[in-house]
Amino acid sequence: MIDDPVTRPEASTQEAGAEQFELPVGPPDPAPLPATPDEIAALVRRASALEARLAAITAHFRQRDAAAERGDGRTTLRDILNAADRWLDSLWCGAPAPDMSAPSRLPRISIVTPVLNARDTIAETIESVLDQAYPDLEYILVDGGSTDGTREIIQRYADRLDLVIAEPDEGMYDAVAKGFTRATGEVLAWLNADDLYLPGGLDRVGRHFAAFPDERVIYFENLLSIGAWRFANQPLGLVDFHRLADGHFLYQDGVFFRRIAYDAVGGLDRTLKLAGDWALWLALARRYPLRRLDGQVSSFRIRAGQLSEDMAAYEAECADVAARLRSTRSQAERLAELPSRLALALVEWLETAAGRIGPRRRFHFPLAFDEDVPAPRGAASLAAAPARCPITGALPKQLLFSSPDTRFGEPAMNEIWYHPDSHLAAIGPEIDRPSLRRLHDIHYGGGLREIKAPAEESPSPFRHYRNRSDRLVRAFARLMPAPLRRALVPWTDATSAEMKRMTRGLLPRRTVALRVLDLACFEGDLLDGFHAEGWRTFGCDPSERAVEAARAKGHQVWLGGIEDALRVIPAEERFDLVILAHTLEHATEPLAALQRAARLLEPDGLILISTPNLDSAQIDLYGPTWAHWHPPFHRFIFSAKSLAILAAASGLRCLRTRSWSHPYWSWLSLRLNGLGLMGAVPHGLPPDPDTRGAAEATVLAARLFQDWRGRGDYLYAVLKPDLRS
Repeated sequence: MIDDPVTRPEASTQEAGAEQFELPVGPPDPAPLPATPDEIAALVRRASALEARLAAITAHFRQRDAAAERGDGRTTLRDILNAADRWLDSLWCGAPAPDMSAPSRLPRISIVTPVLNARDTIAETIESVLDQAYPDLEYILVDGGSTDGTREIIQRYADRLDLVIAEPDEGMYDAVAKGFTRATGEVLAWLNADDLYLPGGLDRVGRHFAAFPDERVIYFENLLSIGAWRFANQPLGLVDFHRLADGHFLYQDGVFFRRIAYDAVGGLDRTLKLAGDWALWLALARRYPLRRLDGQVSSFRIRAGQLSEDMAAYEAECADVAARLRSTRSQAERLAELPSRLALALVEWLETAAGRIGPRRRFHFPLAFDEDVPAPRGAASLAAAPARCPITGALPKQLLFSSPDTRFGEPAMNEIWYHPDSHLAAIGPEIDRPSLRRLHDIHYGGGLREIKAPAEESPSPFRHYRNRSDRLVRAFARLMPAPLRRALVPWTDATSAEMKRMTRGLLPRRTVALRVLDLACFEGDLLDGFHAEGWRTFGCDPSERAVEAARAKGHQVWLGGIEDALRVIPAEERFDLVILAHTLEHATEPLAALQRAARLLEPDGLILISTPNLDSAQIDLYGPTWAHWHPPFHRFIFSAKSLAILAAASGLRCLRTRSWSHPYWSWLSLRLNGLGLMGAVPHGLPPDPDTRGAAEATVLAARLFQDWRGRGDYLYAVLKPDLRS
């Protein structure tokens, strides 16, 4: 039988089509696993070859990008002008503030930690990196052969680390270079095994690089950790190639740079043993402006056995590196050097002439180079505990100093942090309300008080801080006759008079007696003056003893703290004036406390706040020994700006602010200034004749030049419900 020439191809086409569109039911069977030693060895060789090929390809593209960044083979007049522009640009250390809204993409950050026998510190270092909560973070540890149990500690974090390189190395910089070679991040940095990142630090770095894609190198000042003490490091100021070449240095834990810049300068010099980081900064500064960002992102821990102890060898390596780099400067760099030097000299002269001005330099309290610190009176954790802004919840950008209680001598260490955006200081670590109330009951309830002075020969940080200014004040006090000083600066309590002045013309008009509520009224001393003028007086205080004393004077007082006001005060009660007299700074949640106080007001009522002033000129005079820091009892130190922000967040508006100074608070600061942070000067003691005159002179100067400019020692603010919102 002969096949039909028409129907057979159609049948064939249908069969083929059916086979073509037939889909498998499940995934294909995987290739069988190697079973013999030869098969396993072959698979290992293939994997190694692929890894080597990938490394070669990565190195090729990195070299190409580095060559393009350097501009190899092109030297023109434009290059010379660009080099000069880079030098001049490097003179201005401050980087513009990035847009803090969420960027479209944060760059990947690779952190490398070289480790060798760091059993006592490596866990805190690792946790400070892993707790950053940065969305695209790569963390690499390079262990050069630890034998003290460090590897066992690292193993506990193995599932959270991206890579651990455990092999012998030729020193710290060789280990760091190995980590950078394997890193895949766009931004690089390294953190030694005894240093720490502060919470939120890498988020600030990533946001800056995302906002400024042309930025290559940024650096921060850092804080020093000496046991449980923490202080701002010595200021770095403007840093460029010339200053680095003259011996200036940067702390490696505060420097961040793009991978392309690192490759363009040739990376770390692995042959160096002590000055490899300085050599890298010098190479980077030779090509790029180094941008300084405000605040701190890291903590440098000072301990025995660090490389910096061998300063002679370190300086010798620095001299060799500087000599090599200077001998290889390009013609463009030589042409740009002279105007850069002249401009830098001008900037340095202006810095010297102007002094340390501005809010950032105001709150910079580094230890003197020759100043020792004692063991603190109480234990503290190694990790820093930044206190968040009570208004925005943001992490702070700068640590001012750490301190035990300098009022009553409580031993626990505290940290004072600064929030530049809201311009307030916050005290950490956090403390729960029952613990804080217990401390208040112990120390604010009266009893025997005495000054606790450290031994004269024992270390006490910031003893005689700014002693020259102190001598000037004392000299001024001696020149003025004592009767004239005391006539101009009385020691009587002027709170009532100051409050009347603050509320003059603002109080609501009533046909009946006005109602005043004093939150944290103690024994009702402030209410006594209002009661004598015909006010109906009410109070609230957490101390049973104080409440009974105030009730005995005829005031209606409820038992409870400022946070309990809405719970303990009857819902129908409303007041024409609510007073928070040196109370808000004690609240653990000042925003909630102010919102609750606002709900107790009549629609046209007022809130009157008195609180220590962060803009006080006496902070410049006494620094960390300013009496109003008062940790841990004071949780926040406000300024006029931060009070206005706090009021707006509470549905209030600020009608009036004014600052004042009183000699008693200045006397407390003077006495503490003579003792340092290991001393304790409680309030309630009579002033001694030796410092009484200096306190009067300090306040007289404040009233002449500072109070009326908002730089007095404490601050008053009058708030009112904002009915416009």
